[in-house]
Amino acid sequence: MSSSATHLDNVVKTTNGRRPIFANLFTKGSSLKHKALFLCSALTLFVSYEASATIYFSNATGNWSSLSSWAKTDGSGGTVSSLPGAADTVVIRGGNNITVDVSTAVCGVLRLSSIAANTAGTITFAAASQLAVSGDVIIGGSTGQQKGTIVMTAGGMLQIGGGVTINSLNSFTAGAGTIAYSGGPQTVSNGLGAYNNLTLSGSGNKTTTGITVNGTLSLQGNALVGNSFTYGTNAILEYKGGSAQTTANNEFPATMNAKVVINNAAGVTLNATKTLGTTSTLTLTSGKLNVGNDTLTISNSSATAVTASSSNYIVLGTLTGRLAYPTMTTATYTFPVGNSTYYLPATVAPASTPSGFSVGVFQGATMNGTPLGTPYTASAKKAMVDAMWDVARTNGSSSAAISLTWDPALVGETMSGSSGINITISHFSGGWQNATASASNTTTTAFATFSSFSPFGVSLAATPLPIVLEYFNGSVVNGNAVLQWAMGNNDARQILMEKSTDGKSFGTLAQIAVSNTNAYEYKDAMGAGANNYYRLKMVDNNGTVTYSNVVNLKTNKFGSTPITISPNPAKDLISVVYPLTSSEATLNIVDMQGRVVYKQIVATNTDQGDVNISTLPAGIYVLRMDAGVSQIQQLFYHQ
Repeated sequence: MSSSATHLDNVVKTTNGRRPIFANLFTKGSSLKHKALFLCSALTLFVSYEASATIYFSNATGNWSSLSSWAKTDGSGGTVSSLPGAADTVVIRGGNNITVDVSTAVCGVLRLSSIAANTAGTITFAAASQLAVSGDVIIGGSTGQQKGTIVMTAGGMLQIGGGVTINSLNSFTAGAGTIAYSGGPQTVSNGLGAYNNLTLSGSGNKTTTGITVNGTLSLQGNALVGNSFTYGTNAILEYKGGSAQTTANNEFPATMNAKVVINNAAGVTLNATKTLGTTSTLTLTSGKLNVGNDTLTISNSSATAVTASSSNYIVLGTLTGRLAYPTMTTATYTFPVGNSTYYLPATVAPASTPSGFSVGVFQGATMNGTPLGTPYTASAKKAMVDAMWDVARTNGSSSAAISLTWDPALVGETMSGSSGINITISHFSGGWQNATASASNTTTTAFATFSSFSPFGVSLAATPLPIVLEYFNGSVVNGNAVLQWAMGNNDARQILMEKSTDGKSFGTLAQIAVSNTNAYEYKDAMGAGANNYYRLKMVDNNGTVTYSNVVNLKTNKFGSTPITISPNPAKDLISVVYPLTSSEATLNIVDMQGRVVYKQIVATNTDQGDVNISTLPAGIYVLRMDAGVSQIQQLFYHQ
């Protein structure tokens, strides 16, 4: 009876990690009657517990997959008929070392406890082995002698669905192994020491205070990281979720010194601007990395610091998204960028050092190469690629050979199938200039060398990006033809103002200096009764001539006679003398904000009148008379 009672005591201690209260009844001096009665009750309780979950004790040092390694009683020997199941408790006794030698090992609770011996209970993982613990891992017992040891020198994975309790750790050898926390909200133990590989999967927040990872931190499932990490020299951060993921500052700080791997077909989005350190790399194994309108900076000077493909690349936001290499050698660097639909990479090979470049890209060609610029018309896009690249030099003064690659779907129908010297990269610097076309150009890639950098586009070499006139109009002001226009780009090599009196035969009136402002104005004095026609003649860099619309201006209503206002300054009433009207006109008073504050219809065949201005605030005003396109005006001051 005494021997049996001691055996039961050890079993219960193993299960709960402490000596139960009822075990104190088995002490010297207890009556045999009391021992027998209590033993029967305890045995009933123990059998009831085993009906729902079996306790497996290590029987000796051996492999997990061997039945001879297990017993269902503590230290009594004997064999079992099956291996531990997903709901069973496993206790590895002191002095025993169980090696996980299969990839299908499971249990409900894992306890490493020496159970009153002075040697630890040890679990060792073979290469490619895996043990999935659906519940808790408990290391050590209630006394300092009851210790646990975990050895992952060869690799293997310990998957934990519950928590980790460390009562007494003998040692943890991270080796090449992986610890995976796969449950709901969990606290990642910092009592084991540095992890080799750490996988966070399942769902919920993972509390990660004081965690160091020397191998790979793999974020899977819907797990969220609750705190920051310390990364070892060769550490890797991997995103491997089953749905789209967004980075967080906890695992991916503003400056990241670990390597980063994107292995999520659904994609990963940066939560903010990030910089990868001088030894960091970025590998896009599966899925895209969406930078949005932030900047991703690669500080590693190696041209192979980023690994990507036409399916797995960096997505840049249309407005300000950029990929930057601030420190480059003279090697050829690929900027594997695009939008969510198309892969649109650029390469840059600096001619000298120091050099640094950044690249942005967007779909939808515009007249000045910027995302918010005026889009080209559908007709103009027939001879170009419907995308723009902004290749900016950020360090040094070196020239560089660049290449631009596009998707065939973005090629206009006139340009489709063209290659070699028939296509070229165009560079915008106040206007579009074509680079020397390369014979190496293909139907989807063009090459050129530049010493200045700004937006770039691609078009047929014989068809430079066309001159775009946004508007051309005119009016007669105080006897002068005032002609105004705006260019959508500065691709004109020459602008000529032409004039005609019959609308058929035009001659050159003036040559207009090309301006970087894109907005122009020209005045031409007109006599009374004049009837003039004006147009623009624009010549591009290839000599192609484009004409504007024709503007017809007449002065037969006002001529060049000015308005006379008296008194000026005035207080309550002004007298206005103006040219004799041949048709109805409008007299307007306009304030300095351009608002019409007074309006009066002027009858035909009148040339003067009085205007009451007493209700207007003191200030400077313009009195203006309008009759169709004819206009005369005069400033006055109201006291």
